[in-house]
Amino acid sequence: LGNNRSASGWSATAPGIRESWSGGYQAAINLAEANVGRDLSFSEIDAFWRAEAIRDISENPLRATKLFGRKLLYFWNGYEIPNNQNDYVVERFSVLASILFWQSPVYFPYGVLVPLALLGIALSLREWRRYFALYLFIGAYMLSVVVFFVCGRFRQPVIPALLLFAAFAVHWFILQTRQRKFAPVALGLIAVVVIGAFANLDLI
Repeated sequence: LGNNRSASGWSATAPGIRESWSGGYQAAINLAEANVGRDLSFSEIDAFWRAEAIRDISENPLRATKLFGRKLLYFWNGYEIPNNQNDYVVERFSVLASILFWQSPVYFPYGVLVPLALLGIALSLREWRRYFALYLFIGAYMLSVVVFFVCGRFRQPVIPALLLFAAFAVHWFILQTRQRKFAPVALGLIAVVVIGAFANLDLI
């Protein structure tokens, strides 16, 4: 669903798959069995579609590379891509949700978290051995999402780790300000603004 010639990088789409939960489920079974010519077990259906994805990637590696890059951008973009629910619909019916989710002028909270977290990761590299497990988790989890397709709910498990690095960046800003080291603070703010601008682009 995330790696085919019709893949958007953020939605569960494939040629011949209907855009509904029950329809898509049944179509995935029917198409696989029609192509193979017999009834298939669930593991065989899984193997069929995995082979189809690998074939699509091998036939057009440039297109696959561009799709992978697009999915990386989606992963670090502030917009909460809906899948089985839409966070931005919920905010209309809840005061708390309206505080927790903004779309303008930035996508809050993820659009604010990303630039702070990436700055925190960069600042922490001086002690990379200490934080290596967190780097590994973020990188591995990101790849586990990007290899399929990206949506808001798939990113949620990585948020606690990103919060730690965002807090690292905020703490660094406080220490630098207290020590009157305003040049590093200015550079850090510029980095946050630049990364934040990219993280808050309207990509979809």
